[in-house]
Amino acid sequence: NLLLKPNYFHPHMKFIVSILTATSLALALLANPAASLKSAQADPSGSYCGSYMANMVVGTVTMNPKSSTFDITVKAFGNSESTCRSIKYVLEKSTGDVVVPDAHDSKSCLGDLLASGGLGLEVKYDSKKDIVQLDLGIAKLSLHHC
Repeated sequence: NLLLKPNYFHPHMKFIVSILTATSLALALLANPAASLKSAQADPSGSYCGSYMANMVVGTVTMNPKSSTFDITVKAFGNSESTCRSIKYVLEKSTGDVVVPDAHDSKSCLGDLLASGGLGLEVKYDSKKDIVQLDLGIAKLSLHHC
């Protein structure tokens, strides 16, 4: 008799639908745990690579959120590769800005690299796209997981 009334919900149906929905969601997350972890990731982690103008400038950044450090390798205009390691950073999660205190310190590896090449440095992280934006002043690179 209840099936003949299309707009009628038994009082317990709402509860049953809620249980089924929660169970379906749990099974979907268990079936693909990488997807659930990826969407929860808010910090950049691992290696990001990119280039500018047909590889005229090539960059790789490897982010380590546990130690709040990154390694960077840059090759510009066919010159030799330059690498700096264990560079401290602070991620401003609300804006995506990655603050790099050593960028202007000429005594640090990164500061020396930037100063000798006449480069600037602005770093942003887009958590929705999982992209690191690297602005060297002469080139802007969008770095994707590699």
